Amino acid sequence: MSSCPNDQSASIDSYKRTAKIWWNKPNSTDNSGYSLVTCDPSSGSDFLGRTKVTCTACDKSGNDVSCSFYVDVNGMFFIENSYLLVQY
Repeated sequence: MSSCPNDQSASIDSYKRTAKIWWNKPNSTDNSGYSLVTCDPSSGSDFLGRTKVTCTACDKSGNDVSCSFYVDVNGMFFIENSYLLVQY
């Protein structure tokens, strides 16, 4: 697998509770011509705080390879008469 995404970071405004983070899936090639790449959590998910994302490529024979990166979302938002600061 190549081109595993770099660590991602974002800040949220006080009126948002999460941030949607998008990235390109890593590239994967296999001699069988088939390789399925999935990431967990997936691109476009809602994030808050520090989350490890693992992308895995599988071929028809069940062989797999993985890479990981982190998504960090910082911010302060209002919850029931108080503020919550999330910072990494």
